[in-house]
Order: sequence, then C-alpha cells, then structure tokens
Amino acid sequence: MRFLHVIEGPDEGATYALPDHEPQLIGRSTEALPITDHEVSRRHAELTPDGGTWLLRDLDSKNGTLVNGNRIESRTRLERGDRIACGSTVLLFDESPADAIPIRATEPEAARLEVIRRKGPLETPAAEQEPGLNGRDRLALLMRATELAVSNLEMNQYLEAFMDLLLDAFAAEHAVLMIFSSGGSDASTIMARRRDDSNLGPIGLNRALIRLVQEPPFSTLLATEHQLGEDAGETRWLMGSPLNTGDRLCGVACLSYSTASPESMPCQEDIELLHALTAQAGLATERGELMQELLTRGRLAAMGETVAAISHGIKNILQGLRGGADAVQLALERKDLELADRGWPIVARNLERIQALTMNMLGFARQRALERERMPVEPVILEAMEMLEALTSRSQIDIKFEPEDGVPPIPIDTASILQILINLISNAADSSPKQSTVTLLLGYDSGSSRVRIDVLDAGSGIDPTVRERLFEPFVTTKGQRGTGLGLVVSRRIAERHGGTLECISTGPNGTLMRLELPADDPTEEPDDTHGPRGISESDLDLEFGAPEH
Repeated sequence: MRFLHVIEGPDEGATYALPDHEPQLIGRSTEALPITDHEVSRRHAELTPDGGTWLLRDLDSKNGTLVNGNRIESRTRLERGDRIACGSTVLLFDESPADAIPIRATEPEAARLEVIRRKGPLETPAAEQEPGLNGRDRLALLMRATELAVSNLEMNQYLEAFMDLLLDAFAAEHAVLMIFSSGGSDASTIMARRRDDSNLGPIGLNRALIRLVQEPPFSTLLATEHQLGEDAGETRWLMGSPLNTGDRLCGVACLSYSTASPESMPCQEDIELLHALTAQAGLATERGELMQELLTRGRLAAMGETVAAISHGIKNILQGLRGGADAVQLALERKDLELADRGWPIVARNLERIQALTMNMLGFARQRALERERMPVEPVILEAMEMLEALTSRSQIDIKFEPEDGVPPIPIDTASILQILINLISNAADSSPKQSTVTLLLGYDSGSSRVRIDVLDAGSGIDPTVRERLFEPFVTTKGQRGTGLGLVVSRRIAERHGGTLECISTGPNGTLMRLELPADDPTEEPDDTHGPRGISESDLDLEFGAPEH
C-alpha cells in the first residue's frame, strides 16, 4: 500500500493511506485526503491508481500542483519519494509498513469542546470517589510501566509497547503518541495504536487537546464532536496527558473513546493513573534521548581518534615516500643506477605500508561475507611466509615452520586467514632482533576438534599495560610505525570463523600468539559435499603487504 505523509504545512505529521483500487482527491472539501491549508483548493488534485502505480493530475486548482518543484500540466506518474506541493502543504509519496495507521490533525471549533476534568501541577479539587480500577490493578499497571521504562527496548519498540499498555489500562478506541524533538515543541515522531486492528480509517489528532495538555502540562479529559468519516458530528471523550520530565515536555499521549456515554466517561482516578503512566514514559523518553546523545558523542570521539591515528600513520608513510621519491628522482637526473637502487626500496617499502594500512582499515570498517572452503591450513601459512620474504630478508629474520602430522583440512576463508597470518608474522618479525628466528607451529587437538597456529617471536616481550589493551583499536607497540588495527581486524576475522586469537605468553624470551580455528563448521550438514568455490572479484589482482597495526 502507498501512503502520503504531510511533511510541511498546517497538517504536518498527518499520514493518509491510498487504497489500491480507489481514486483519491486532495482538497479542503474531500473526505479521503482532507487538507486544512487555505491555499489549497476545495478540489485541488486527483490521485488515480494504475496497475500498481499512481498517477497525479491537477484539477485546475488556483495555485497549481507541483511534483518535486515542477508544476504539472498533465497526468504525472509518481515514484516513491516524490514530493507533492499543494499551496503551502508538501506531501511525501512513499510506502509505509503494512500496519501503519493514517493520522490527520483536526481543528474543532472551540464551541465543540468541553473540558470535563484536569490533573496537573495545580491540582483541581478532588471529586468524590468514583468507580474505576482497583488498587491492585493500578499498581500492576504502574509496575508494567516501570518495567518498560527501564527495559533495553529501542525507542520505537518502547513507544509501541507503551501504547499497548494504555489500551489495556483504559477502554479507549485508539491511542496516539506525539514525541517532541529535543529542545523544541515540533513533533519528531507520531505513532498510533488501535484496539480494533481491522479498522483502517484515519485517526483524528485533536489539536485543541494537544494545546490544553501542553500549556501548562495538565492531563485533560474533553468532550468533543467527532469530525472524521461516518462518525462526523458524534460526541466522544478524549483524554490527553503530557510526557513530562521536570521542566521539559517530551511529548503528549492522547486517548479517544468511541462514544461520550456516561458509562464510558473516564473518572478522576483514570486521569490520575494516566498522568502517572505518562510521567514514567516521559522519563523513559528522556533517558532514551540521553543514551542516543551519549552514543553519538562516543561515535564522534571515536571518529576523531580514528582520524588522528590514521592521519599520523599516513603522514609518516608519506614522509618515507617523499624521501624515496627524491632519491629516485635525483638518480634519474644523474643517470645513477646505484643511487636508484638505494632509493627505490624506500618507495616500495612505503607503498607496502600504505597498502597494508588500507587493507586493515577496510577490514576494520566493514565485514565482507566469508567464502569458506574446506582446505589444509599449511599451504596458506607457506603463502604468507613467501609474501613476507622480502620483509624478513631486510630485517635478517629467519622463519622456521614446524607442522605436525595429521592436521585435517578445515573450513576457512583463505583470503581472511591469510590476512591474519601476515599480521602475526610481520608483527613477530618487527618485534625480533636482527639475525633471530620467528617460529611457526601448526597442530591439531582432536579432543576439541580445533587447529592451532602458534607464532613465537624472539623479542623482549610486551609491556603489561599494553598487553591488557592489545586488541583495542589504535593500541600499538610500534610507535609511529603502527596504527593499532592489525590485531583488532585479525581477532575479528578469527571470531567470525568461530575461532580465537590470544596472546598466550610474553616475556624476555619472546611473545607467543595463538590462533585457533574449528575443524568443523557448525553451519554444515553431515551430508554436505565440499567442492572448490568460484573465483570472486576479491581474488583478482589482490596482494598483501606487511600490515601496520
């Protein structure tokens, strides 16, 4: 089903459903899409369904009809997201969830309103005790409201559950919540709930009730004349209450009753209960906004830290590139191959660093889908050693690989595991002194059905304060040469495989990092067959350099 949402104009916040097989008129005197904007003609424009799409035409209106800023002269096919302007009213043509309820604002004449009871900071004299919910039921409702208010529900989920609670507590036909934007009185969210889900007609949101509830914040019971649909002219009860927290009004809750019979009229206790429930909803709404603000600030702080760390790393790489490029340029000018031989390795080394930084940033920022293939791990380890041969040769580091017999093939994403191994081996090489040995051990624990890869360097160990935060972003032992992302990305990849990456030990005899991966894939069925996967775009022209972390 398609919907029109009023995003600008006197009826801002209203939503109208467009039935799939019925033409609809926009105007001030139409029942389907009534607009209170005086710049809109009585019969302004027509919407016509056409095989799953909608066509719009202007009905010779005084001010014309615009779609996305362009005045239409003939039938125009609407696309999702189009903005329809009629007078000072702008409607958004869009889809909504199947259970969305159209809401439209109503502005009844003052003579049609009668304030029956109020409850607020300036208490009205209490009426004599009237029949209503008993004390146990009221307490149960307050307990439910409290549990909802302190729950971990998303804000929209909380508001929907709170409206269900209101409909359970009071014999109203429907409930509407209007949530105001932080620091203002403009509605940021309008939600509705019906007792009867089969009724798809629009819900009227009485503006006079909203104003009475807001200034000052009082819970109010009104008798008013209904103005929508077949029930127009019928008197009914309306009850509204503020979502108030101290000096701030977070929103308004409105309840509508089907008739204004004396038997259905809410009593003073009902108003007091509604006042207490919406006070809790106000606290919950403010709490949700504060949590969202804290999350936003945290993300901004993390973004700033990321930019600072990455900028620092890139600056160092660019300095190296500049030095190498200057040496190569001077060698070309002098036609000095010996000087070029000294300058080019500097350029190549820094190109590897910036490539590795980019790979780790991509791994940190997003997760691509794993493409697992059951295969031996040993060839992947040998490939990582081969790719890092230039780095280990420059550092005069020897790599010793000691695999056990009987290690079975396991389900892995080859490119991802290769990235982990490159990170671990390059870290070990950077931590080891010249003319030392980095040892790789490959084993299998049949009891836990896990393959184990140990990487042991010959360094002096990791400082205890750094070890505690080793797998946090931007924590590095390389100083200006690292960005602190390699181990973070590596652990994330291991965990996505169902494995672990840990620092087992560290000290003056070196640091032992252990990668464990499951030999069995829990997503596989016993009868699955294992064939080679196809080549993806990520397999083409992909090279790994020595990663920065």
